[in-house]
Amino acid sequence: MKLYLKGARCDSPKCAVDRRNTAPGMHGYRRGKLSEYGIRLREKQKLKRFYGVFEKPFRRIFEIASRSPQNTGEQLLSLMERRLDNVVHRLGFASSRASARQFITHGHIQVNGRTVNIPSYLLKVNDVITVKERPKSRTFVRLNLQDNPPPVPDYLERVNVDPPEGRVLRLPERGDTDPRIAEIKEQLIIDLSARGGVGFLLWATMLRMQARPGPGRATQSVGGAYAYSLAGAGIAQPGRRRSGIPERHLREVHLRALRARVRRDGGE
Repeated sequence: MKLYLKGARCDSPKCAVDRRNTAPGMHGYRRGKLSEYGIRLREKQKLKRFYGVFEKPFRRIFEIASRSPQNTGEQLLSLMERRLDNVVHRLGFASSRASARQFITHGHIQVNGRTVNIPSYLLKVNDVITVKERPKSRTFVRLNLQDNPPPVPDYLERVNVDPPEGRVLRLPERGDTDPRIAEIKEQLIIDLSARGGVGFLLWATMLRMQARPGPGRATQSVGGAYAYSLAGAGIAQPGRRRSGIPERHLREVHLRALRARVRRDGGE
């Protein structure tokens, strides 16, 4: 999937994805089938790479979206769209989100007349985004607006071009998401982020064991699914380390925690 991370270069024949549409490395053509966990992780990585968000800020945004009474997936995309670096890019002031982040960090952007140098700043309704009265700042934005700027979404308004100014008309919705990432399946991201890595692995393994019972898989308990999932994922099981605690005690503690997580997430 093309994520348009390089601005105008992604629309030119020099785009790396168009020149070689395979995974990097000498074995890019031999990609195996993704697991259930891999499919969900891939969707999460697409969203993070597209908006330029690392794991810790993404966790913070997901926690805010999960506390909302509305749909968690739509709220997650709405919060991503409300980031200051994304709004600066979609107004056409910067050619890419990476360029917008650098532009904001260097203090060229003002929100409601005050300088904001935090790219993850969440904008609200009626916030006004302007460019500082500096010749370099105004020239940079003016050149970007001349080079075929992207169409402004419905929840934003480009008030002026010289001096550059934009306004947030309303909170973004699912339909206001960037068209280049509109095919994202946010429900898969929710499944992965709400359960966590090992928690989702345990849940998916229990479903697979219940759907395909057979010899060698007689146990349908949480402990059996836990051991089977860790062995299939290549994760070291608890107790296989040099410590003074007996292995059976470590295993019992881990299984109690996993049973509580499965009951909380609706796995039982």
